[in-house]
Amino acid sequence: KKNFPNDLGVYISSDLKWRTHGQQSAAKANSILGQLRQAFHAWNPQSFNSLYTAFIRPHLEYATSVWNPHRRADVKIIENIRRRATKLVGRIRDRSYQDRLAILNLTTLESRRSRVDLISHYKIANGLLDVNWLASTKLMSSISCHGQANAISGHKKRLFVQLSNCPA
Repeated sequence: KKNFPNDLGVYISSDLKWRTHGQQSAAKANSILGQLRQAFHAWNPQSFNSLYTAFIRPHLEYATSVWNPHRRADVKIIENIRRRATKLVGRIRDRSYQDRLAILNLTTLESRRSRVDLISHYKIANGLLDVNWLASTKLMSSISCHGQANAISGHKKRLFVQLSNCPA
Protein backbone atom coordinates (compact mmCIF):
# COMPACT_ATOMS: atom_id res chain seq x y z
CA LYS A 1 0.00 0.00 0.00
CA LYS A 2 1.29 3.43 -0.91
CA ASN A 3 1.77 6.04 1.77
CA PHE A 4 -0.32 9.15 1.15
CA PRO A 5 0.44 12.13 3.39
CA ASN A 6 -2.70 13.61 4.92
CA ASP A 7 -2.24 17.35 5.29
CA LEU A 8 -5.23 19.10 6.88
CA GLY A 9 -7.52 16.31 5.73
CA VAL A 10 -6.36 16.36 2.10
CA TYR A 11 -4.66 13.20 0.82
CA ILE A 12 -1.78 14.01 -1.52
CA SER A 13 -0.15 11.36 -3.70
CA SER A 14 3.36 11.62 -5.13
CA ASP A 15 1.98 12.04 -8.66
CA LEU A 16 -0.40 14.81 -7.47
CA LYS A 17 -3.52 12.90 -8.48
CA TRP A 18 -6.49 13.23 -6.20
CA ARG A 19 -8.02 9.76 -6.53
CA THR A 20 -7.24 8.79 -2.93
CA HIS A 21 -8.65 12.01 -1.52
CA GLY A 22 -11.78 11.68 -3.65
CA GLN A 23 -12.27 8.10 -2.51
CA GLN A 24 -11.79 9.04 1.14
CA SER A 25 -14.21 11.97 0.86
CA ALA A 26 -16.77 9.79 -0.91
CA ALA A 27 -16.40 7.06 1.73
CA LYS A 28 -17.03 9.53 4.58
CA ALA A 29 -20.03 11.06 2.81
CA ASN A 30 -21.38 7.61 1.93
CA SER A 31 -21.13 6.50 5.55
CA ILE A 32 -23.01 9.58 6.73
CA LEU A 33 -25.59 9.11 3.98
CA GLY A 34 -26.24 5.58 5.24
CA GLN A 35 -26.66 6.80 8.80
CA LEU A 36 -29.08 9.52 7.69
CA ARG A 37 -31.03 7.00 5.62
CA GLN A 38 -31.51 4.83 8.72
CA ALA A 39 -32.37 7.76 10.99
CA PHE A 40 -34.90 9.49 8.74
CA HIS A 41 -37.50 7.53 6.83
CA ALA A 42 -39.66 10.29 5.32
CA TRP A 43 -37.76 12.79 3.19
CA ASN A 44 -39.13 15.97 1.68
CA PRO A 45 -37.13 18.55 -0.30
CA GLN A 46 -36.77 20.93 2.67
CA SER A 47 -35.50 18.29 5.08
CA PHE A 48 -33.21 16.88 2.38
CA ASN A 49 -31.65 20.29 1.70
CA SER A 50 -31.06 20.91 5.40
CA LEU A 51 -29.55 17.49 6.10
CA TYR A 52 -27.57 17.31 2.86
CA THR A 53 -25.98 20.75 3.24
CA ALA A 54 -25.19 20.16 6.91
CA PHE A 55 -23.85 16.61 6.87
CA ILE A 56 -22.94 15.37 3.38
CA ARG A 57 -21.90 18.28 1.16
CA PRO A 58 -19.10 19.49 3.48
CA HIS A 59 -17.31 16.16 3.01
CA LEU A 60 -17.70 16.28 -0.77
CA GLU A 61 -16.52 19.89 -1.04
CA TYR A 62 -13.84 20.12 1.64
CA ALA A 63 -10.78 22.00 0.30
CA THR A 64 -11.97 21.91 -3.32
CA SER A 65 -9.97 25.05 -4.07
CA VAL A 66 -6.89 22.87 -3.50
CA TRP A 67 -7.86 19.48 -4.89
CA ASN A 68 -10.47 20.24 -7.58
CA PRO A 69 -10.73 16.96 -9.53
CA HIS A 70 -10.42 17.17 -13.32
CA ARG A 71 -10.32 13.49 -14.29
CA ARG A 72 -13.73 12.08 -15.18
CA ALA A 73 -13.24 9.07 -12.90
CA ASP A 74 -12.51 11.31 -9.89
CA VAL A 75 -15.49 13.56 -10.62
CA LYS A 76 -17.72 10.51 -11.02
CA ILE A 77 -16.72 9.11 -7.61
CA ILE A 78 -17.80 12.33 -5.90
CA GLU A 79 -20.88 12.99 -8.03
CA ASN A 80 -22.23 9.44 -7.55
CA ILE A 81 -22.68 10.11 -3.83
CA ARG A 82 -24.81 13.12 -4.68
CA ARG A 83 -26.81 11.12 -7.22
CA ARG A 84 -27.60 8.54 -4.56
CA ALA A 85 -28.41 11.19 -1.97
CA THR A 86 -30.95 12.96 -4.21
CA LYS A 87 -32.80 9.65 -4.62
CA LEU A 88 -33.71 9.71 -0.92
CA VAL A 89 -36.56 12.13 -1.61
CA GLY A 90 -39.29 9.64 -2.48
CA ARG A 91 -41.46 11.83 -4.70
CA ILE A 92 -38.65 12.52 -7.16
CA ARG A 93 -36.72 9.25 -6.96
CA ASP A 94 -37.71 8.16 -10.50
CA ARG A 95 -36.78 11.43 -12.20
CA SER A 96 -33.50 12.15 -13.96
CA TYR A 97 -30.55 13.48 -11.97
CA GLN A 98 -30.80 16.93 -13.57
CA ASP A 99 -34.54 17.08 -12.77
CA ARG A 100 -33.88 16.08 -9.16
CA LEU A 101 -31.26 18.83 -8.84
CA ALA A 102 -33.68 21.41 -10.28
CA ILE A 103 -36.52 20.35 -7.96
CA LEU A 104 -34.21 20.44 -4.94
CA ASN A 105 -32.79 23.81 -6.08
CA LEU A 106 -29.21 22.45 -6.22
CA THR A 107 -26.43 22.93 -8.74
CA THR A 108 -23.91 20.30 -9.78
CA LEU A 109 -20.81 19.89 -7.65
CA GLU A 110 -18.70 20.67 -10.70
CA SER A 111 -20.32 24.09 -11.10
CA ARG A 112 -19.84 24.76 -7.38
CA ARG A 113 -16.14 23.84 -7.68
CA SER A 114 -15.78 26.16 -10.68
CA ARG A 115 -17.34 28.97 -8.67
CA VAL A 116 -14.90 28.36 -5.78
CA ASP A 117 -12.00 28.38 -8.26
CA LEU A 118 -13.10 31.70 -9.75
CA ILE A 119 -13.56 33.30 -6.35
CA SER A 120 -10.16 32.04 -5.15
CA HIS A 121 -8.44 33.24 -8.31
CA TYR A 122 -10.06 36.68 -7.99
CA LYS A 123 -8.99 36.99 -4.34
CA ILE A 124 -5.40 35.96 -5.09
CA ALA A 125 -5.09 38.16 -8.20
CA ASN A 126 -6.44 41.22 -6.37
CA GLY A 127 -4.44 40.76 -3.17
CA LEU A 128 -7.45 39.92 -0.99
CA LEU A 129 -5.78 36.76 0.32
CA ASP A 130 -2.51 36.80 2.20
CA VAL A 131 -0.66 34.04 0.37
CA ASN A 132 3.05 33.80 1.20
CA TRP A 133 4.19 32.72 -2.26
CA LEU A 134 2.82 35.94 -3.76
CA ALA A 135 5.62 37.91 -2.11
CA SER A 136 8.15 36.24 -4.41
CA THR A 137 6.15 36.61 -7.62
CA LYS A 138 6.05 39.37 -10.16
CA LEU A 139 4.20 40.06 -13.36
CA MET A 140 5.34 37.74 -16.08
CA SER A 141 7.47 39.14 -18.87
CA SER A 142 7.70 35.85 -20.72
CA ILE A 143 5.53 32.78 -20.84
CA SER A 144 8.47 30.35 -20.87
CA CYS A 145 12.23 30.57 -20.62
CA HIS A 146 12.29 32.55 -23.88
CA GLY A 147 9.73 34.73 -25.62
CA GLN A 148 7.56 37.70 -24.74
CA ALA A 149 4.24 37.46 -22.91
CA ASN A 150 2.91 40.49 -24.76
CA ALA A 151 3.40 38.71 -28.10
CA ILE A 152 0.49 36.41 -27.35
CA SER A 153 -3.12 37.38 -26.99
CA GLY A 154 -4.77 37.35 -23.60
CA HIS A 155 -4.50 39.12 -20.30
CA LYS A 156 -1.07 40.56 -19.43
CA LYS A 157 -1.49 40.16 -15.67
CA ARG A 158 0.17 36.77 -15.26
CA LEU A 159 2.18 35.50 -12.34
CA PHE A 160 5.82 34.66 -12.91
CA VAL A 161 7.15 31.64 -11.09
CA GLN A 162 10.90 31.13 -11.30
CA LEU A 163 11.62 27.90 -13.13
CA SER A 164 14.57 25.99 -11.71
CA ASN A 165 15.95 24.90 -15.10
CA CYS A 166 15.66 28.31 -16.78
CA PRO A 167 18.15 31.14 -16.39
CA ALA A 168 16.71 34.28 -14.85
